[in-house]
Amino acid sequence: MLPGRTVRFATITTVALVAGLLSGPASTAIGGDGDGKLTLGYECRFASGAQDVTVALTQDYPGGAAVGKPIQPGALKAVVTIPRAGVTAMLPAPAATLSGSAALTVHVSQGTSTADAPWPGLTAPGVPADGTDDVRLAFGGTVPPLSVTAPGAVAFEAGDLALTLHPVAAPTAPPTAPATPAPTASGTATGFGTSSGRATAAGSIPPALPDITGDCSPKSGQDTLLATVRAAGDPTGPTGSPTPGTDGPGTPTASGTAPAGTSPAAPPAGKRNSTITVHTPVLSDKNDCPPAPTGDPDPAIIAEQAKQRPPGATVYPAPGDPPIERLSQCGFITGLSNVAKLNGAAVINDLNAPDPPLADITTVGSVFSFDNPDQPYVELDSVASFDIPPAKSTFLTYGFMPTTATMRLTTRGVMTVITTGIGAELYVTTIYGKDDLRLTDVKINGQPMDVGSACRTVAPINLKLVGTNRSGLDGVVSPTDYAIQQGGPIKQDDLYIPPFTGCRSATGENLDALFTSAISGSGNSLNLIQGPLCAPLADPTYCNPAIPYPVPPHR
Repeated sequence: MLPGRTVRFATITTVALVAGLLSGPASTAIGGDGDGKLTLGYECRFASGAQDVTVALTQDYPGGAAVGKPIQPGALKAVVTIPRAGVTAMLPAPAATLSGSAALTVHVSQGTSTADAPWPGLTAPGVPADGTDDVRLAFGGTVPPLSVTAPGAVAFEAGDLALTLHPVAAPTAPPTAPATPAPTASGTATGFGTSSGRATAAGSIPPALPDITGDCSPKSGQDTLLATVRAAGDPTGPTGSPTPGTDGPGTPTASGTAPAGTSPAAPPAGKRNSTITVHTPVLSDKNDCPPAPTGDPDPAIIAEQAKQRPPGATVYPAPGDPPIERLSQCGFITGLSNVAKLNGAAVINDLNAPDPPLADITTVGSVFSFDNPDQPYVELDSVASFDIPPAKSTFLTYGFMPTTATMRLTTRGVMTVITTGIGAELYVTTIYGKDDLRLTDVKINGQPMDVGSACRTVAPINLKLVGTNRSGLDGVVSPTDYAIQQGGPIKQDDLYIPPFTGCRSATGENLDALFTSAISGSGNSLNLIQGPLCAPLADPTYCNPAIPYPVPPHR
């Protein structure tokens, strides 16, 4: 333990995964080719004056769509680079870190039909506000779908960006943690402190300063096309009339799309403008977290992880020291459980069901070593709780018997969560847990099958969900990156389901072998996605106006 120093980690992203700031300016290439990657120059209007910024957009789009069905773009990542001179001009002197929230307007067109899709709720974790480098804020968030009533190409073009910057003052007392700025698991630079990138002193949270707002528009003369998705099928409603420069109804070519930077008239969100219906964002009704989980990380997992640490690494809290204060963070997780033998999947935490539960997580300790400045090591240890609701699944047993059953996964104790980073290139988060699997309400060919009240696996399922983040390579977060605070995809590709026991009918018929042969074995998978975490006591960025839902994965 460092003599004369203590460390307090308030939230999940207190871990600084490497020492030093990410270096290198953002890309200056202007425009894109419609593949979901686009870098644009924007002019922003702040109270301090006009300011040019660079915005790099990254987003996955479906390869195709069907008329009348939702077109769901993937999570949006927007890296906003503000020149150092502009940051200095707009920020008050005591500002130590800067986070933000944003809303992007996307111009959608199909033939002569146009609509503006508002994409609010983008948030960026805190980064150091001082220094000499430009400031890069990595915004991210999910976006609502839209649908069209006619076949043809649907173009998405980047429009205006509304920015709100949240500066935070430095603590009034000397920080109690090493305050060397460093990239977090989100791929942005932050201090060795809380999720907003600030170190804490004597357990205090530095005060926020007045927000700074700015309205930004793409500079003229740029190609603002973000992506094009072609919808197929028969028309289900009004169709946009062809105009010169289109290759058919609702199929724009380059000369038929709206000029870059224009804002065509659009209906309110949720209303249809000719062929296009823009859906309103889906938000939860929760903006607070339950109490922090109790319980400790699995000692066997911690002991195994200790073998990977550099010699002499500092462990906090040290053995015998009081535990750190547990502050709750929570967010939504959803996804699919794929069973190989059944060639089917069950939904995990269906967000369309009434009152889907939140996953709750809290930091309990950390390990760090900066002896090798080229390969610093940082580890964050946490515990999590997630009460997975029962899931009803329909599948074909042995490939031909229609079967429905309710699957109940019950976690034993708390989950152990370990995030590690060595150097600046790869951060890995691993979530360990033991879940008992129970089957109820089984029906075959629509006829109930009595399996008793204790039909379960003989041993718990060993969970080992992994999320990776490679944004340290270039400072840009991609849709495949995972960071605890911002969320992303987590998965387990080879999940073993143990044999079943206790599956007995009221007449005493033993059904263990039936379910073991039909379900148990290896080759199964969990494909989940986590939304951003709300931290009400430390950094409520993702709490207001409501904790966001993630976009469900597909596999």
